[in-house]
Amino acid sequence: MPPKTSPIPRPRSRRRPPRPLGFGAVLLRLALLPLALAQSTTPTTVSSPSTRTFKLAPSASAFVYLPTTASSTVYLTLSLCAPPSSLSSTLNSTLAGVLFLSNSSDSTTPGPSTSYLASADLNYGFANLTSEADSGAWIGVWAPATGSSTEQWTFSLGVSTTAPLVVLDPRPGLAFDDADATTALLSTANYSQSGTTASTPAYSAFVIPTSQLSDALASSTCYIANASTLVPQKNVDASITTRGWSGGLRVQFEVGQLEAGTNYTAWMSENVGGGVTRLSEPVAFATQTGTNCRLVHSISFCPEVAYAVPAPVGMATSTLLSLYNSTLSPSLANFKRSLSLFPCDDLSMGPYSCNALGTDMLVALQRPKVSSGRSLGIQSWSWIVASGVVLGILEMG
Repeated sequence: MPPKTSPIPRPRSRRRPPRPLGFGAVLLRLALLPLALAQSTTPTTVSSPSTRTFKLAPSASAFVYLPTTASSTVYLTLSLCAPPSSLSSTLNSTLAGVLFLSNSSDSTTPGPSTSYLASADLNYGFANLTSEADSGAWIGVWAPATGSSTEQWTFSLGVSTTAPLVVLDPRPGLAFDDADATTALLSTANYSQSGTTASTPAYSAFVIPTSQLSDALASSTCYIANASTLVPQKNVDASITTRGWSGGLRVQFEVGQLEAGTNYTAWMSENVGGGVTRLSEPVAFATQTGTNCRLVHSISFCPEVAYAVPAPVGMATSTLLSLYNSTLSPSLANFKRSLSLFPCDDLSMGPYSCNALGTDMLVALQRPKVSSGRSLGIQSWSWIVASGVVLGILEMG
């Protein structure tokens, strides 16, 4: 009987290790990843209120689902934070077919080639939609087709069932008071009446050098607050003033470290609570080109002054104000002595205090408002210094 033999063991199969991807293949996969994510047709579920940011390649899309209950109203706001860099100087102020809304589970990816309930275009970087949605809201954000395939469109989507998270105020929120070569003064409207008190609103001022992009995105809160050319907030100093005939409280913003001879655009935004931001219409202003002017304001002896006055180059603002005060004070004393002969408190004389009117007139004569078009020579500076003496003599006579 032949001896028993053990079966010859079969070699274990070994998987061949994957070949490493070439550098070109790695780059291709990385380039396609954001696009693949952006083109996902599965909506992301969000709650109310919430804000989502999307970075989309040209023609790409993103979808959001908001669960709602019966009798719900959905408020959508969409802001364009940044276009592809290649379009920064040519971006149109109107971009069609960007925001889409559906309130039916039969259309969970609303867009230009699918069914939808409502749509909105971007105008100056902003779009909004308001609609009833009893059984949920499906939202689609579609990037325009323009731009390089390697570039991105950045959007901020606000979703709420109580109120729109961004509200555009058609009125300018700031008034331009004046500027010198490097500093500007902006102020809000009164938020309280004369003789009353009120909590200071949560105002913020944003200042950007005027450009084609700042015009095209003038209604986008996320662009305005994050622009690469935005004047840093550390250079924007807010304070309270009662300047003006009404005497109410308002906020003023002194903006420093500006460039001479430059056009700027300024916005005011207000945090009104509940995550809601109100953005006002922008205002435009320009800094002066010359260095012979100095912006002054909030001065105890001239509280109504808020403009650029003549100033020798290199003189400190504190020295300048001391010089003005030393020449103005004697004139004011004489002027007020003369006014004491008149019934200034008699309402029949008019609704304004003749004492205040006279003081403002005297200050205006001694401290004229100047602009870049006026040069400050030795003769004009001597007139400013001597004007207080001249006016004092006239008042005494």
